[in-house]
Amino acid sequence: MRFEDVKESAWMAIDTLRSNKVRSSLTILGVSVGVITVVLMVSIIQGLNKAFAEQIEALGSNAIWATKFDPSFGRNPGPEELHRKDLTLDDAAAIREEAPSVLSVSPIHRKIAETVRYGDKQSDTPILIGVTPYYEFTQSSYAAHGRFITDQDIRERTNICVLGQDLVRALFPFEDPVGKDLKIKGRPFLVVGVMEPLGNFLGQSRDNSVFIPITTFDKYYPDEPFPQVVFVIIVRPKSRAYVKSAIDEMTDILRRRRRVPTGAPNNFGISSQDALLDIYNQLTGATALVLTAISFVALLIGGIGVMNIGHTRPEVTRAIAEQAAKFTHTCFSVMMYEPYITLAERLVKLTPGEFPKKALFFNSGAEAVENAVKIARWATGRPAIIVFDNAFHGRTLMTMTMTSKVKPYKYGFGPYAPEVYRAPICRAGTRRSRPASPAGEDRRCRRPACPPAPRRCGGGWAGWSTPRPIARPPAGRRPPRAGSAARLRERR
Repeated sequence: MRFEDVKESAWMAIDTLRSNKVRSSLTILGVSVGVITVVLMVSIIQGLNKAFAEQIEALGSNAIWATKFDPSFGRNPGPEELHRKDLTLDDAAAIREEAPSVLSVSPIHRKIAETVRYGDKQSDTPILIGVTPYYEFTQSSYAAHGRFITDQDIRERTNICVLGQDLVRALFPFEDPVGKDLKIKGRPFLVVGVMEPLGNFLGQSRDNSVFIPITTFDKYYPDEPFPQVVFVIIVRPKSRAYVKSAIDEMTDILRRRRRVPTGAPNNFGISSQDALLDIYNQLTGATALVLTAISFVALLIGGIGVMNIGHTRPEVTRAIAEQAAKFTHTCFSVMMYEPYITLAERLVKLTPGEFPKKALFFNSGAEAVENAVKIARWATGRPAIIVFDNAFHGRTLMTMTMTSKVKPYKYGFGPYAPEVYRAPICRAGTRRSRPASPAGEDRRCRRPACPPAPRRCGGGWAGWSTPRPIARPPAGRRPPRAGSAARLRERR
């Protein structure tokens, strides 16, 4: 492309913009709205993915979780999962001792909600978590004030607790909670520490928690069923490079301890940050695709829809309205009007032939064919109809019966109208309606006219009920009499 051509096109575009200022401005506005919509949708999707990834990271650096349930989001465990044997503290100890890729193991009991009371203040929503001293390092979550749970607390099953930030603000708004006594479900506990801010996960605050020794948890809640209480083994590998090997080692240890047969599926679930992200992406992938499609539709509408604003020039719309008024078609048997009569008179005048003529109009070819059949039957008093091969007449019941092309027009739509017969198209000097022979033989009719052999094509399921035609002997030869074939065999 030459520079002069580009320059000319640019000047033409500028002239067009100048002559259609309003339309050009609206077009730019529509395209801008579409582009902004696309950018916003993509930003929202990416922001949600990033926020979820950050929440997963907040659960612990490269953490791995093991439960008796298969990993999932938003799915209730099935009956087989509910009846599985729970994981135990001994399973956690075996992973700590036998998995070389594992750096730390922290088993926990987690109760959905428990009542915590201090003086005249009470909270009914805190999550009660039974933990070991390994929890801090495994989860990278430490006590900001006071101390955390120790091995002595585990051995003696003491009634001590560590509070989350939300619970401190709710129960101790103006005083230091460390050293104070509170009640958890009516049982006295001594506050020994306060956790650092832990953040949120899937909209739920992790700071609204109470931590007690896991042995104390087992003492007071020995038989709490799911979903009130869940047992989880949290594992921290040596580094991110050891995540896969740690999962393999955990799987081998748990299958062996739970006596899972070779080839049988695991009766427990192990998940990591990457696995949770994969599940999340699978769940949100379809949503992201729909949002992206909607944004592109907005871009399309904003561009094409607005570009067509301004095309309603008064003289154009007036001409269209005048022409549309002439095309108004009312049923002639209900109301007569001048354009209908004028057009019919013109067609009758232009039609060749010196005989009386009439004209009428229909909405479709099928309607015209059916009315021609009705007129012919009324005029002749004969019900049968003969149609030619390889013809298409329409898709109504009568015209489908008359149509010779079975697929895709009429297969499976029967039964069809009766008294319809089919005849081949064959006239003197014309080719037969079938392909030429491989040698290129000229298949022309050598008789003055091919006698029609109508075939009945109505009444059958697919419109084909074709009786075999009677074979006629060649001219000049008489058909053999009965018994002549038997006498011929006797002579041989």
